[in-house]
Amino acid sequence: MMAELPTLGEQCGLASCRQLDFLPIACQHCARSFCRDHASADAHGCDKRPEPAQADLSSSTRIYACHVSGCGAAELTPVVCPDCGRGCCLAHRHPAGHGCAAWQAQQADAARRLPEFQRAAALQAERLSAAPVVVSSGRSERARKTARQVQLMRLKQRAAGAGSVPLADRRYLLLVAPGGRGAPRPVFVSRRWTLGRAVDALADLCGASNNNDRTGGRRLLLYRYTDGGRVGDAMDTVIEELPDGQMDNAETVVLEYGDPADTHRSDVTKYELK
Repeated sequence: MMAELPTLGEQCGLASCRQLDFLPIACQHCARSFCRDHASADAHGCDKRPEPAQADLSSSTRIYACHVSGCGAAELTPVVCPDCGRGCCLAHRHPAGHGCAAWQAQQADAARRLPEFQRAAALQAERLSAAPVVVSSGRSERARKTARQVQLMRLKQRAAGAGSVPLADRRYLLLVAPGGRGAPRPVFVSRRWTLGRAVDALADLCGASNNNDRTGGRRLLLYRYTDGGRVGDAMDTVIEELPDGQMDNAETVVLEYGDPADTHRSDVTKYELK
């Protein structure tokens, strides 16, 4: 049986090996059989394998030199900067890598205009923060609550008023001046003040003429912007004693001249808030 084994396989074609292999592998170049250790062309030094392809860099082949000083590299295909149009190698293809003049000019222009963009962005942010959030009675209760919270946060950042009023006592309002003139102003009054004292303070803040200390004639009164309803029935009413919904925190109120007998002014709801 052992004498028959050599006829079942084939010896490796490499003279220094000659190992009997039952599954010999034929070389695709010379067609000789080898063991698996010497089956590759490199392992058995195959003399039939083709030479590796060589790039033709003769004088007839066009190359594209890099323009960067001191580089000396060249490419077989053009690498052109889209900004300055100059050729370069792969290592210097980025604008910063080859000192692209056009790119540098763009960067300088962007740096020059940056302060202008920053001022515009700051102005826009200021406008957005000052923009009134009208708590409309037509919204859902949840929407009105959210809008009022947003308005209150904005008012607290910019509100003007008497610095002697403790933070815990402040009632924040968005004040519309008589006739709807000018932009609404974030203000605060004390919840412990009477309506009369609050009206006097608000008139001073917006520069409105105030003759409430005189008898007769039209008087400065407070109205809600959302529905035109008058705030309170009497000037000696303390603000914190007003019923809910009369002049809550973050309310938009209109300071307007009117008859003390009037409890509603529909015209104030039509003022355009700038």
